[in-house]
Amino acid sequence: MENATLHDIRAKSLTDAKREGKGATKLAGHADPRMIDRYIRLREIDVADGPILLRKKPSKTEQQAG
Repeated sequence: MENATLHDIRAKSLTDAKREGKGATKLAGHADPRMIDRYIRLREIDVADGPILLRKKPSKTEQQAG
């Protein structure tokens, strides 16, 4: 990652911790969870599902053999 600042790296690690259900507040070293709100960058994004493997329609030869 080019031009990343310490703030960017801290935000990334705290965001990942919060997303994984880990103690982001404790990791940040703050007693008040509101203090880390400026770091947490939760974005709701659609994650693509993996490819769907479609069953190939059997050919007439395969239907007769099967």
